[in-house]
Amino acid sequence: MTALFDLKDHGVTVAEIHRNLPPSALYEHAIRYEKDASIAENGALVAYSGVKTGRSPKDKRVVKHPDSEADHVVRNSGSVP
Repeated sequence: MTALFDLKDHGVTVAEIHRNLPPSALYEHAIRYEKDASIAENGALVAYSGVKTGRSPKDKRVVKHPDSEADHVVRNSGSVP
């Protein structure tokens, strides 16, 4: 039996939740719902995400949490505490 998985506590409301799908289902969803997705000759999934979808180093965030607060974190100029 699968436990109920609800995102409402996190402020997310969706019609369906696809959780822990096997690779075959991920491929199927990509091919069915992403217009430019395809499968390469070697079996890899090819998906184009469009322009400006990369993340800038300045977008990185370090989360302060009691469980890891004592750990040493190396910050570079791109990290924002």
